[in-house]
Amino acid sequence: MSEQSKKDQFDLAFKNKQSPYEAAKSLTKLLCGEVFERLSSTIKDHPRVLEIGCGDGAVIKDIPNKLFKNCDYLGIDLSTNAIGLAIKNNPSFNFQNVDILNFESSRQFDIIIDSHCLHFLTEALERKRYFSKVSDLLKDEGLYVVETMLLPKKAGDVELMSFDFQSNCFVKDGRKVIFLDEARHFEEIFSEYDLEIQYFYCPLGAKFICESHRSESLISDPDVLRAIVKKKSGT
Repeated sequence: MSEQSKKDQFDLAFKNKQSPYEAAKSLTKLLCGEVFERLSSTIKDHPRVLEIGCGDGAVIKDIPNKLFKNCDYLGIDLSTNAIGLAIKNNPSFNFQNVDILNFESSRQFDIIIDSHCLHFLTEALERKRYFSKVSDLLKDEGLYVVETMLLPKKAGDVELMSFDFQSNCFVKDGRKVIFLDEARHFEEIFSEYDLEIQYFYCPLGAKFICESHRSESLISDPDVLRAIVKKKSGT
């Protein structure tokens, strides 16, 4: 899917004040649990935080002040409508309407959070550029936090999307919209970009409901991966 097509997709979703699926609470729980436990030993006061795919700002709004107290936060999202809502919902934080693949910063970040952006990168070149960008933007000893969709054991069509087994993508209206990878491939990618695994968890039975009209999961819905990795020093 082209950048413009993705932008149109998410602009429409946030115009109707709904994200493609409800999943912010699980990411907030990850941040408040596993990430918070690691902050005291790895992250200094006033950390620089980048949230990729911040949407309407729901994650940063729900995080207790103690987690990122006095943080220098920036949320970015491809959707203009999402950023408009994020600014309205969180006037004290900074937001920018930009695709992560085009984002530039002269400063690095202590924490980078992927708020369900990664699985929308349906092309291999996009994912390669994404991880190169994350590695460049992350400080040494900085944390990258991601909750993303995984290929389920029984992959297949869902109600409104077909599944293409050649590309491992859900397809809608002839366009690839969601990419599903295997957990072992993420381990290989993290190693390639000198990101050391701190936490790697695929909760048994957890599912992303990848269509907004449904409230019940299907066996062919994506599984869930939650990971925290640390950038090695001197890389």
